[in-house]
Amino acid sequence: LGEFYRERDLFQKGEPLVLRALALQKKATGEADSTYVMLQNNLALLYLGQAAYGKAEALLLQAASTHLQLPSTNKEEYARCLLSLGALYSETGMYTEAEKYFLEAIQLRKSVLGERHSDYAGALNQLAELYRKQSVYAKAEPLYLEAIAIRKAAAGESDPDYATCLNNLALL
Repeated sequence: LGEFYRERDLFQKGEPLVLRALALQKKATGEADSTYVMLQNNLALLYLGQAAYGKAEALLLQAASTHLQLPSTNKEEYARCLLSLGALYSETGMYTEAEKYFLEAIQLRKSVLGERHSDYAGALNQLAELYRKQSVYAKAEPLYLEAIAIRKAAAGESDPDYATCLNNLALL
């Protein structure tokens, strides 16, 4: 439910729910748990939406660090943390840091999911958006085109994510 509220920009309703879920998960499994780390990522995204960048960064760095210490790291969840860090740094104008995290996440998604997966395309789109923000259009365009091709093949032209990629390319 916390994610539902976050996606609708109802942060005040979502925050207490995610905090409660974190507390319950911590009590059940401790902090060194992939579900706990996922919840940290969710809370950080909620803070990012509120422009509480310091809180978001602390949670994301802790989540990424914990992921690496887990015996069976879920690489896709780790990639999700990296993408969230990239989004945070992109939002705050720290483009070099954002690029570093986006590139690492893309490599992970490529190795785990493959080059035809829609989540891989989503990561490409995020990196393209970073380049567009910086007016580095020569780097952004091929990433948008690749993301568009993958989204179209994966879900068809009626997919909202396909439309988003097309729109982003048009903004270029």
